[in-house]
Amino acid sequence: MSIMSAFKIPANVNDLKIQNYINGQWCPPTTNKYMNSFNPATGQQSYPIPDSNHADVDNAVRAAKAAFPMWSSTTPEARAAILNRVADLIDQHADQLAAIESQDQGKTVASARVSDMPLCSGYFRQFARCVVEGFTESQSRMNAPCTMASVTNVQNSVLQSNTQH
Repeated sequence: MSIMSAFKIPANVNDLKIQNYINGQWCPPTTNKYMNSFNPATGQQSYPIPDSNHADVDNAVRAAKAAFPMWSSTTPEARAAILNRVADLIDQHADQLAAIESQDQGKTVASARVSDMPLCSGYFRQFARCVVEGFTESQSRMNAPCTMASVTNVQNSVLQSNTQH
């Protein structure tokens, strides 16, 4: 599946249904159960999110292990191109993603658009640079270590969590 077909955003935020992205495709949780997401600013129900469990994690780990041989033989430049393409898509869809972020975090759409969207696409560009230039403990665009911890450290929103896994 191409990155373009994986990156679909509904026109209406209320039509959003988050799914797990495993082995190159969107899939429901193995239990087929979803939880309600609530806008913390209004208390209103937003959109369903997967109620995933250990089986979903096991599926994702198996898929990652199966993908590793091919991904590990991909050149750093090709990996960076993929990461930069994701950043470009985030920038292209920033208005829609900001609306989703607003629902998830209870912040204004303008705040999400001006601060969160550039930050999120910036993470992908940072990681693309790190792939090409090498990972160090002190070198990155944001003066933070470019390590796996920095990939998983910003999971405070649906957008950031989904774009970093």
